Amino acid sequence: MGRRTVAVVLMAATTLPCGAEVMRRAYVDRGDGVSFSYPAGWTLNGDDDAATAKLRVALSSKAVAVVTLEGNFAGKGPYQGTDFEAGAFSYGVSPAKTEAQCFAAVDQGADATQRPVETTWNGGRAEKLEATYSIAGAEDSHQIVAAYRRGRCYLFETVIVSHSPDTADKPLAPMRWKWLRGEFESVMGSVRIAPWVGE
Repeated sequence: MGRRTVAVVLMAATTLPCGAEVMRRAYVDRGDGVSFSYPAGWTLNGDDDAATAKLRVALSSKAVAVVTLEGNFAGKGPYQGTDFEAGAFSYGVSPAKTEAQCFAAVDQGADATQRPVETTWNGGRAEKLEATYSIAGAEDSHQIVAAYRRGRCYLFETVIVSHSPDTADKPLAPMRWKWLRGEFESVMGSVRIAPWVGE
């Protein structure tokens, strides 16, 4: 796959729906042709936490990069004592002979009631799954996207862990949840795959 060059650059502030401005960092992996941006307060490739332990992408492909936002597990900060535990965005790249083989990786994370759908994403065909799982009283919300490019399977995922029984006494307000989920959607929405990958 060639030598990987990774760059992380601080970007200008962007205004989010709630009116707050958040500085962002740009992540660029020239080896795999992947780039995305994420809020500057998030952690790149930190230790495992409540969210990274539940990433499903790792089942099919070792994660190249993970960015996390600590929630109530951090022991301090704006989410301490709330029902937001943690969240993460991850991507992985692995060889795949066919598009169907790549898309099958998403099927492994689905159940009978939450099925992936074929969509257009990043200028090409992709498989997308949005699913919620309740495990040990917590709710895990996943979005997984698989894209096939010239013999490579690209898997991208966000996971948000919430509503733990231990933190039900201080739920985030609905508008705050909408803003928070929007931050995760902005990371997935910022993903770009270079058209030259695999050449």
